[in-house]
Amino acid sequence: MRKDPDVTGVVSVIGVTPINATPNAGRLAITLRSRDERQAPVNAVIERLQRAVAAVPGVVVFFRPVQDIQISTRLSRGQYQYTLTSTDANEVGDWATRLTQQLQKSEVLRDVASEAQDNGLGMDIQIDREMAGRLGVSMQTVIDTLSDAFGQRQISTIYGQANQYRVILEAEPEYQNDPGSLAKLYVPASGVQAVAQPTSLTSTSNAIMMIDFALEAERKQGLSPRESIVQASLLRFRPIMMTTLAALFGAVPRAFESDTGSELRNPLGITIIGGLYSASCSRSHLSRDGTREDAIEPPGAAADRAPEPSQHPAE
Repeated sequence: MRKDPDVTGVVSVIGVTPINATPNAGRLAITLRSRDERQAPVNAVIERLQRAVAAVPGVVVFFRPVQDIQISTRLSRGQYQYTLTSTDANEVGDWATRLTQQLQKSEVLRDVASEAQDNGLGMDIQIDREMAGRLGVSMQTVIDTLSDAFGQRQISTIYGQANQYRVILEAEPEYQNDPGSLAKLYVPASGVQAVAQPTSLTSTSNAIMMIDFALEAERKQGLSPRESIVQASLLRFRPIMMTTLAALFGAVPRAFESDTGSELRNPLGITIIGGLYSASCSRSHLSRDGTREDAIEPPGAAADRAPEPSQHPAE
C-alpha cells in the first residue's frame, strides 16, 4: 500500500483492542496526498488498493473512505450500516445471515459483510459448583483461568520508542484446538485462611478461658496474679491438650495427602502441625518458669490431704 503513488503513510493496529474485538482482525489508517497532489479521486485509489491486496492469501480487506459526517453508531467495515435487534440471539444471527446473502446478490452494492462473527470454535462446559465449593474454588476463579488460557487476555503493554507492544496471555496454539487441554488446567483454591482460622480460634479460646479462671481465683481465693495464672494453667492443662491434639491430628491428612492440588495444601497442613506443636511446647515451658507446679495446689487438694504429724519436740 505504501508503494501507491497517492499514499503518504499507513498506520496499523493489530491484536485485541477496543477497536478490534478479536486477535485475527486489524485496522489500517491510510493517509492520502492532498486532492491537488493526487492523481485520482478517493474511489479510484480504493479500487487500485483492492486489486493490490487481492493476491494476498487468507486476508479479506474492506476499504472505507473517511467522512466528515458519520451516521453510524460504531466502527464498521462498510460505509453504511443496517442494524438488527432482538431478544433472541439465535434469531438475530439467523436473519443476519439471510439478509447478508440477499444483499450480496445486489448489483448496486459491494463489500457487503456481517458484523456477527459467530463462526468461531465453542464449547459448553458444565461446572460442578458443589465440588468447587468444597475445594474452595470460586466461579470467578474458574472463569479467569479459562479466560487466561483461551481468551487472549491483555496483561501488559511494552512501550518502545516508536511502537507499543501488547502482551497477550494465552495457551500454546497446539492446546487451543484440543478439548482435552481442559484437563491440563489447574485452578488455585482459596481455602488457606479458612483452614488456618480454627487453629487461631482454638489458641484464643484457650487463652481466654485461662485468664477468666485466673481472675476468678484471684478474686475469690485471694491469690496473687502469678499464683492464680499458674493454678489456671494446671487445671486447664488437660482440656487444652485435648483440643490442641484434636486440631493437630485433624491436619495430618492435609499434610500427607497426594491427590489433585495436594501440593498447595501440604504446606498448610505442615504449618498447622508445626505451629500447634511449637506453641504447646512453649506453653509447657513457660508454665514452669521460676515456679514449681507442686507449690500451688488445686482447689480441694488441701482438704483431701492427710494431716501431717506434729513437729514439736516431746516433753
